Amino acid sequence: MSSEVTGITPEVYRAVVQIVDERMKEIEVTREDFDQLRRAVEEAQARSEKRFAQLARPLAGLAEAQKQMEQLGIETRRELKELAEAQQRTEQVMAELGVAQKETRREVGRLSDRFLVHPPTEAVAKEAGITLAVSYERWVFFRENTLKVRRPT
Repeated sequence: MSSEVTGITPEVYRAVVQIVDERMKEIEVTREDFDQLRRAVEEAQARSEKRFAQLARPLAGLAEAQKQMEQLGIETRRELKELAEAQQRTEQVMAELGVAQKETRREVGRLSDRFLVHPPTEAVAKEAGITLAVSYERWVFFRENTLKVRRPT
């Protein structure tokens, strides 16, 4: 081969071949490094895919939990609305009850003006010579210019 190349001395030819051989060895090392890198990337990708699959299961569970929480939130809002409506109805009934209670007190007061003392009690007191006066909180007895107060039982 050295005889076929013209214009190059055998020493230069050998030097070129040696340089090319060394460069080829570097390329082989680089190829080995590349193959190692490719294997490392493939292994890392396989691990990543496995880990992703492991994380996908809990994420699916979290998505389901979030859906349930949203449903609970909707139900809670509905229940709060129903509770507010019930409270409004209760407040209306309480207001009506307050009006009815005032009317009842007025009616009781009107009736008590007619019957200050129960008729049989009034008769017994009259026979005993006792004058009775009824107030809202107590019975008041008058006898011979003496005032006695006793709370009703």
